[in-house]
Amino acid sequence: MLSRYLIYIVAFAAIALLIFIRAWDPLPVESLRHRQFDMFQNIEPRAKSELPIVIVDVDEESLATFGQWPWPRTLLAGLVATLNKAGAVGIGFNFLFAEADRASPDKWVQTAPQLNKEIAQALKRMPSNDGIFARQIRRGRVVMGQSTTTREIGGGRGEIARKTSIVKIGGEPIGKIFGFLGIARNLEILEKSAAGLGMVTLLPEADGVVRRPPLIIRVGDEIYPTMALEMLRVAFREKSLVLKSDASGLTGIAIAGRDIPTDASGRIWFHYAPHDRARFVSAKDVLRGDVGAERLKGKLVLIGTSAAGFLDFKATPVDDAMASVEIQAQMLEAILSKAYLTRPEFVSIIEYVSIVLFGLLLLVRIPGLKPIFRFVAGIPVLAGIVGASWYLFTDSGILLDVSFPAISGIVLYILLVSMYYVKEEAQRREVRRAFGHYIAPELVEQLANDTNKLNLGGEIRQMSILFSDVRGFTNISESLSGDPAKLTRLLNMYFTKMTDRILENNGTIDKYMGDAVMAFWNAPLDDPEHARHCCDAALEMLDGMAKLNIVLAEEAKQEGRTHIPMEIGIGLNTGDCLVGNFGSEHRLNYSVMGDAVNVASRLEGQMKTYGTTIIIGNETHQLTPEYACLELDLIQVKGRSEPERIFALLGRSELAESEEFTAHKKNHDALLAAYRAQDWDKAEKLIGECRQSDHQNLAMLYDVYAARIAEYSANPAAADWDGVYIALDK
Repeated sequence: MLSRYLIYIVAFAAIALLIFIRAWDPLPVESLRHRQFDMFQNIEPRAKSELPIVIVDVDEESLATFGQWPWPRTLLAGLVATLNKAGAVGIGFNFLFAEADRASPDKWVQTAPQLNKEIAQALKRMPSNDGIFARQIRRGRVVMGQSTTTREIGGGRGEIARKTSIVKIGGEPIGKIFGFLGIARNLEILEKSAAGLGMVTLLPEADGVVRRPPLIIRVGDEIYPTMALEMLRVAFREKSLVLKSDASGLTGIAIAGRDIPTDASGRIWFHYAPHDRARFVSAKDVLRGDVGAERLKGKLVLIGTSAAGFLDFKATPVDDAMASVEIQAQMLEAILSKAYLTRPEFVSIIEYVSIVLFGLLLLVRIPGLKPIFRFVAGIPVLAGIVGASWYLFTDSGILLDVSFPAISGIVLYILLVSMYYVKEEAQRREVRRAFGHYIAPELVEQLANDTNKLNLGGEIRQMSILFSDVRGFTNISESLSGDPAKLTRLLNMYFTKMTDRILENNGTIDKYMGDAVMAFWNAPLDDPEHARHCCDAALEMLDGMAKLNIVLAEEAKQEGRTHIPMEIGIGLNTGDCLVGNFGSEHRLNYSVMGDAVNVASRLEGQMKTYGTTIIIGNETHQLTPEYACLELDLIQVKGRSEPERIFALLGRSELAESEEFTAHKKNHDALLAAYRAQDWDKAEKLIGECRQSDHQNLAMLYDVYAARIAEYSANPAAADWDGVYIALDK
């Protein structure tokens, strides 16, 4: 059987393993955590705000109007010129222009060798479309997009593809920054004309969701800014970025007096807003002059596309497919509004502590709860961490993981419930084995289903005790001495009959001793009506004995032998007792001991003195006032110094309320009063009246009192006589 200590060891080992898994943080654990944070953002996305960000969208209508992509660079030059004229403070291209414009005049000459020589020369003298585009780029604050590659690109230009100087404070973070082998660049003329160069790489997570896009990227040993960061630098007319680091890597990036928190790799975790068409204006409308200057003045303008054919969409926490240019715009919005999401070191501590709390709470609460309530044992901790997580997210943008602590709680719950189930099932089997023959089957199941009700270690309880044995059993056994099998069968029939009556009344069989039975009530299960159940069992045992004698008499008649009726005497008493498992290391017995037990045994032995079948103690009588009882005596039993008032139990309330019994009890009580007052003449007269009103075969009792009265009449009692009878035998 699983011991409590083994369960504790396994539980603490499981907690340690879960903490190790959390510290290791494998991809499934990280993904689960990210899904929770995505859910939070879906429930409470960043509110819309009036921020100076505009997306010029090369949308389906624009493509339908001006033709498929790529557009002539002269058209794009016109777009930049319009934005510059409107007062845009920064323009970012979410496109890459790696090849020369195929519609440029010099390209016509190359593709049409049959042209007239003069025309060809004239075309060559015309400015190239890329040159026109470059001039407009040079007139504004334009950031050209670049992209990373996973392979080196040959034919490099030699210079660093960056217009930003990098300042490092606190250490060298380069080892932590995401690295790539190469850069896909724009035409040299365009990059030289641009105010800035920014990477458009977004770096989705393993599940394809863009949660933490990078602000900087490493290619080789050089660090490059991404589009959003470079647009801010250009818009604020800064020349450098400041990277702040510690031993773990980057902690943030400073630009134009703004501190942007990042993770160790330079990624920004920001609060997404839902997709909003209000961010977009159509490139077609800008080129046609249908967008007012006030819509563009003082704005950071990103030029990108939402057209489906570009396939330039990424999943985000709030949208399954968001145009990458809108993600860039949301990064800018988050930086300007400081809508950051962070995971400070203390949240990991809270997560670890919550796992331990889950385990300890379940370990403490599960044993004391019924199975139906065990599931809710960890809910307070779970509710607490969910509430704390939600509060930190909505109030401070701090991300506290609920998912792994919750999964840990479920794992610990299943583990502990399973172990306790195995332990309790073993306890149930042990209870059924130990008590199956001593208490009623339904009580055995109650005890098996709630072993907490069982205290085997020993406890003091008020209990009712029953002793019973067969009168004159020696004569019966001698009559069957030649047939041990019949004697054994007789005893088994007798014990079965008596045991059934005891068990039917919620009693517990303590032991069989020769022809005697000992039983008790109010253990191992609580029984508030233990005295009443004990009395009922005794009365039903007499009924069972009468029926058994009928069967035995018929068997004796058929076998041609004399039937010797079996008669029993029963003693009942109630009092505080010690109950529990008693015995040696080799054998234990669930039993009861105490003064009340000894008195019950002595009362059973007094049947031969008073001639009544059931004798009960005073405390039992006090707890069962509705039963038909007659006081027998005030007796000092052998081995006890204090006298005990004892009663004959004759029947239940029906008998007690009958006119015959009421009249007889009146005479009987008057007899005892006269006897104890030493009014012998009156007592003798009342004995005669009691004999006349007796319907309970109490002749032997009145013979006892008649003999005592005669003795005291001839030999007066001592002056201090208090009516107590001192029993001379057991």
